[in-house]
Amino acid sequence: MKHGQISTKELADFVRERAAIEENYAKAMVKLSKMATNGTQLGTFAPLWEVFRISSDKLALCHLELMKKLHDLIKEISRYGEEQGRVHKKSKEEVAGTLEAVQLLHGVAQLLPKSKESYHSKCQEYERLRKEGTSQKEIDKAELKSRKAGEALRRAVDKYNAARADFEQRMLDSAMVGTGESPDNDLGCPEVDEDGFTVRPDTERSEVENAGSSSSDSDYEEAEPRRFLVHIKPREAPGSAQASAEQLRATVGNLILAPGMASRSLSPSPSWSCGPSHSAPASLGERGFFSAAPPALGLSRGPSPVVLGSQDALPVATAFTEYVHAYFKGRDADSCLVKVTGELTMSFPAGIVRVFGGPAAPPVLSFRLLKAGAIEQFLPNAELLYSDPSQSDPSTKDFWLNMAALTGHLQKQAEQSPAASYYNVALLKYQFSRLGAGSAPLRLCVRWDCSPGATRVSVEYGYNGGALALPVPLANVHVLLPVEEPLTNLRLQPAGSWNLEEKRLLWKLLDVPGAPGQAGCGRLSASWEPLGGPSKPSPVAAQFSSEGSTLSGVEVELAGAGYRMSLVKKRFATGIYLAGS
Repeated sequence: MKHGQISTKELADFVRERAAIEENYAKAMVKLSKMATNGTQLGTFAPLWEVFRISSDKLALCHLELMKKLHDLIKEISRYGEEQGRVHKKSKEEVAGTLEAVQLLHGVAQLLPKSKESYHSKCQEYERLRKEGTSQKEIDKAELKSRKAGEALRRAVDKYNAARADFEQRMLDSAMVGTGESPDNDLGCPEVDEDGFTVRPDTERSEVENAGSSSSDSDYEEAEPRRFLVHIKPREAPGSAQASAEQLRATVGNLILAPGMASRSLSPSPSWSCGPSHSAPASLGERGFFSAAPPALGLSRGPSPVVLGSQDALPVATAFTEYVHAYFKGRDADSCLVKVTGELTMSFPAGIVRVFGGPAAPPVLSFRLLKAGAIEQFLPNAELLYSDPSQSDPSTKDFWLNMAALTGHLQKQAEQSPAASYYNVALLKYQFSRLGAGSAPLRLCVRWDCSPGATRVSVEYGYNGGALALPVPLANVHVLLPVEEPLTNLRLQPAGSWNLEEKRLLWKLLDVPGAPGQAGCGRLSASWEPLGGPSKPSPVAAQFSSEGSTLSGVEVELAGAGYRMSLVKKRFATGIYLAGS
């Protein structure tokens, strides 16, 4: 309301200025048309004069038409501003009492600490006189003053709480008239008790914490792996129904697109571990935080070195990198939540920096994403990438680059790495989620059988090529089971490894499926004798990577002239991939 009239006037002034520019352009084109008409109509140039005359007339007509539409828009904006003013005036009259409530609350809020301070001062004076053994008359007088101060404090508290309640109600009513919505947060006026102390209600909250550092190395060099701290909610009591989709959303609903996550570099080998726990053994919900570092992707380093010659089209390469996060619980297909985060990176040969920095401005690089209907959110690089939010087709998205910013970015990389043959630029992040095990490339199901003398764990896995845009094998598949309790007589089928120091069981499955024709499914089992009583079930984790496909199925093509696509790489790997019993 406060700035509505200003905003309306600014928009009208801008459109008015644009209309004047269009009008001047149209007049200039009419003038050119007359010049073309007066040109010599004889000789070789006669057809060319006719082309200039017609094109000038058409351009003048187009800009005149645009000028008329802009003037119509100015009228609409003016009508909107008038209606806005009437609504604002009416609203101010309706919520005039809110201003009075604000002023009253401000006054009593200033009186309250003064009354509280006076009461405490009188009480301290009374206690001092009583301890010093002053005459009873003085003590009685001090006691009377403290009682009066207490009464004054209670009256101040009553006034404050009454003013606070009236203020909150009027603010809620006013918010409904100005915005049509109630405020999401409290209004910043705490309730106070009869002694003048703030009452703060207890709140309960559950947190999902992401810890670690993201790598800014656009060349995909190895770096310190990021670790995710995930708080797993308590498992259901025996015999209860399997987790619903809503419970799964609450469990892993925040495992999406942390800033910079998709661009991080990953460790070359599995690095799974159990995070700090309270004094694994505890139940699934009490075992602390479970941390996992995904495996490395065998990533290409972009296009092969290209020598820029006299050819018109400049070569670029594109890479899609996606990370799949999944949580399975029970055997119901709907009890799986899959979330995918992805990043689009573009690579440029080193020689293109000289072309971009030359005297002639480079052509604008634009590209189009196809089959993007599954993507729920796009996050472009705000410094380099533009897009049109009004695009109507959800399966297609057009983007174009800020060429000046791109040139500066590439020149900075060239200064830092002058010997590099190409430079990578992260342009776009995206994310989407799906329910059901059919959306996961590797299905997991875990069963625990825990008795005082024996523990048996069974892990069933199955390859699901239908979750991928193009069915490709999963490489370097590892399944890990954290076991923190003391145990003996451990048996693994098939053979796996037991790391006593890190307290984990690890199966290395290599590629799934393996040879052509194999189903890509199987069972892993472990059994042992616990030394500290019945075992507590814990989640099983998996990790893998793959080249040549994505889960989103999104495609890319160049939309403008001046460039050619030399390579498109697609790959994905696991982020947080867990299965509970």
